[in-house]
Amino acid sequence: MHVETHRIWNEGGFDGFLSATSYDPTSYIAKCIERVSLSGSIVVYSQYREPIAELQNHALTKMPTAPILGPTIHDIRATRWCTSKGRARPDMLGRGGGGWIFSGIRVEEGIFEQQNVKRSKKQKVESNGTQMEDIQLEGSA
Repeated sequence: MHVETHRIWNEGGFDGFLSATSYDPTSYIAKCIERVSLSGSIVVYSQYREPIAELQNHALTKMPTAPILGPTIHDIRATRWCTSKGRARPDMLGRGGGGWIFSGIRVEEGIFEQQNVKRSKKQKVESNGTQMEDIQLEGSA
């Protein structure tokens, strides 16, 4: 059974990643998202806000080449409601519950750096396919 699990893990190509553990997510997220396919969803749950906030900060500032697009925190606390005849109001005696979710989408590492590269020259092509002189793009030297 362990051999099969290791084989599946090493092959990777998962559609998404979901974590609901008490471990610090910044310690394992980089290794886990390597195994997720491009455009795969990444979701990490915690009952406490601090690990999720640290994970979002880690994804935005400390992970090289930004492999997670749109790292977002969602509060999933559901308030209970008291109902009386003809009216409803939130239960003020309820104690917490729910938790927080970090979510994002796996993208190719370094894709943002590649898109910002601009060419300084572009060749103009006649309608018959012959090339004309080099022309400068706007804003280039």
